[in-house]
Order: sequence, then structure tokens, then C-alpha cells
Amino acid sequence: MRLADKSHQASAKSFCWAVSVGVARSRCGTSAAIFRGPEVLLIERAKGPLRGLWSLPGGHIEPGELAQAAALREIREETGVEAEITGLL
Repeated sequence: MRLADKSHQASAKSFCWAVSVGVARSRCGTSAAIFRGPEVLLIERAKGPLRGLWSLPGGHIEPGELAQAAALREIREETGVEAEITGLL
């Protein structure tokens, strides 16, 4: 199986190109840095191996979901904040 590298084609409509290989399966993720003045919004992880650690809001991108839509969904789910994307890194 040969896959084209699509990382150089990032756009406002970027999708997650995760691939299943045998039993293992890759999952793409997203996170967001939310600023208010000089402050940045952090969340405390509630579960998983990062439980208790502080991080940017984020999580897995669902199959077929746009990366930007996933970021906004994760922000809303984890913080209750309605945000808008003003730039991408």
C-alpha cells in the first residue's frame, strides 16, 4: 500500500488522513491555543495517561471531520467556551 503525503497541502479544509494497519490504528488530533490578552486558556486533563496535567484544549478528530471543526468542538466540550479560529499554526 502506498500513501501520498498530504501534509504539504494544508488548507482551511484539512482532513485527518489516518490509516488502519493491521490491528493498530492511527488517530489524528487537534488542539487550540486560546488567548485573552497575555493569558492563555489551559485545561486540567481528567482521564487517560495525562490525567491531572495541564494542557491546551484538544482531542481526537472524528472520521471525516475537518480539523478546524474538531478544534472548535473540543474547545466547546472541554471548556464551554464558544470560540472562533483567527489563525492556524
